This record gives sequence, structure tokens and C-alpha cells, in this order.
Amino acid sequence: MDANIVNKKLYMLAFFGLLSCVISRAPLLLDNASILSISLNINAGYIVVFSPLILCIGLLFLLNSNQLVNKPLTRNAKIAFIAICLFSFFLLVQFTLNFSIAGQCGEIPPSRFFWDFKLYEIKPEYCFSGISDDVQNQMPYIYAPIQIWIYLALSVYTSVRVAISIREK
Repeated sequence: MDANIVNKKLYMLAFFGLLSCVISRAPLLLDNASILSISLNINAGYIVVFSPLILCIGLLFLLNSNQLVNKPLTRNAKIAFIAICLFSFFLLVQFTLNFSIAGQCGEIPPSRFFWDFKLYEIKPEYCFSGISDDVQNQMPYIYAPIQIWIYLALSVYTSVRVAISIREK
């Protein structure tokens, strides 16, 4: 794979991470958005649940691709790698802070997602005012605490790999 292609994919992944963070904090921003008369029904719950996984796996793929190219990282690429790691952790924090058991927003501590196996396989409520019931009903199931620990381990592992890669080059 060419180094320019790796850099373009890296910047696209960084843009996806930034957009995911914005949507997680402003879920009503793209609520009724449309492109070319095609309605975009973007559910912030899916963004928060799946973006950390996509960012970490994509970043690990790009790290391996960059090692195959054997080209030193540019300053912008290093910044993009670090930014994607930060986006992953930010989305993990959003996962724990914005999700709750349906009808209990603000009543359970976020740390409960790390240790309470009673929360395993729940359909959460996204605790953000103004989200319609249709969107709340379409939230993905989450598997806390296993999912949280897997995302946390994957984010830490990816960050360590990025730090080692930046340090070596």
C-alpha cells in the first residue's frame, strides 16, 4: 500500500472520529439532515456504541499498513494518530456518561457500567434532552460491563501501539 493512501485513510479516520465526537455531544445536530433529498437518520446511540471499535480497529490496520510501507511518520500523521486515540477515549467516556437504563437518566452512577452485570444486554436510553421516542426506541443493545472493558482494553492497547510507533520513527 502506498504511503499517500495510508495518510489519506488516516485523515479520513480522524475526520470520522471528530464527527463521531461532535454527534455524541450534539445528537440533534443531524436529526433531520438530508443530502441530495435523501434523509439521514443518524442515531447518536449507534455512533457512541460502534465508533470506538471502528476507530481502534481502523487505527491498528493503518499502523500495520504504515509499517509495511516502512516510511517515517510525518508530523501531521503523528497528530492524527494521537487525535484518533483521544477520540476513542472521549467516545468511551460518552458511552458511560450518556447511557442509562430506560427511565433512569441521571439516577445511576456511570461507574456502574464497569462492574454491574445486571446491566448485561440492556437497551439503553441516551440521556440527552430533546431526543424523540422513535430515536430512543432504536438504540442498540449494549453489553455492559463486558463491552466497556473490551473497549477500554482495545483503546489502551491502540494508544500504546501508537506511542511505540511514534517513538520508533
